[in-house]
Amino acid sequence: MAPPRVSVLVLNHNGRGHLEACLPTLAAQTYPRDRIRIEVVDNASTDDSLAFVRRAFPRVAVRRFDRNLGFAEAYDDAIRADDSEFVALLNNDTRVEPTWLSELVEAAARHDAACVGSRMLDWTGEKVDFAGGLLTFIGHSWQRDAGGPAAREYAEEPLLFACAGSMLVQRNAYLDAGGLDRDYFAYFEDVDLGWRMSVLGFKTMLAPRAVTYHRLHGTASRFAFAQRLRLYERNALATIFKNYETETLRRVLPVAIALSLARGLAHSGIDPRDFTLGAAPPATVGISTRTAVHLLALEDFCRQLPSLTAKRHAIQSRRKVTDRDLFPLFG
Repeated sequence: MAPPRVSVLVLNHNGRGHLEACLPTLAAQTYPRDRIRIEVVDNASTDDSLAFVRRAFPRVAVRRFDRNLGFAEAYDDAIRADDSEFVALLNNDTRVEPTWLSELVEAAARHDAACVGSRMLDWTGEKVDFAGGLLTFIGHSWQRDAGGPAAREYAEEPLLFACAGSMLVQRNAYLDAGGLDRDYFAYFEDVDLGWRMSVLGFKTMLAPRAVTYHRLHGTASRFAFAQRLRLYERNALATIFKNYETETLRRVLPVAIALSLARGLAHSGIDPRDFTLGAAPPATVGISTRTAVHLLALEDFCRQLPSLTAKRHAIQSRRKVTDRDLFPLFG
């Protein structure tokens, strides 16, 4: 039987220098060439990224958007327009081993997994970038063993989510779970997708022999930390709101909101003594950018509650796996 057809989607925004390193490693894959389709999904680049692709890699398809749709919406559009059995998502600031795609597909077959995550190392191959995720109960996630030695050995093991910087997903399962949440723009959208797929009973696995080298923060570093923090905070709240069972959400959501406020106020620059009973409060108070970002993120979450409620109903009405069964995957 012929191996499944796979579309490898590489998201790009003004990343000509990244593509120069990434695309040759996709061209060198050991996976059967006639079963791979490679597409650069371009978020309105203004450099010569696309001219470079068309000149140097004429076999690579290009999907260009006329504005920057972010991570989630751009990938979601590309996946919905595709017809391959599997799609692989790959950051442009990566390069992969020749057996990368074969290892992902074989791991999916061995474990009947709908999603498989690559083991990601730093650009030099000396340190771990992603070898499984850690998820807190309030929706924030980190990479397990990040910065640890690359020589550590990992088994093929179940995950709650894979890192979308380098992962394989069965297209039908992706669509069944609702796909990437386009309202996230970027950050934690892969956590949310993996969690939703897990709720529906789809399996996600780590494929440690599928190796990716990642130029850490090669793309994210272009954006100010405050802008990224706003997305972190609001998307974490959206993720737990959609994916927890009702009783768990009742316990966790007030704590998550309180902790977000506490993190913001810790950087406020406000002197609490100005607001003690009997003190003369100042007419105006200046706050730090970080405090403003936390408040904006909470406002974003509140504004999104009507749409989030509809999304929550769509996933909870089809739940097959309990919170209790998923908690061990939080790490």
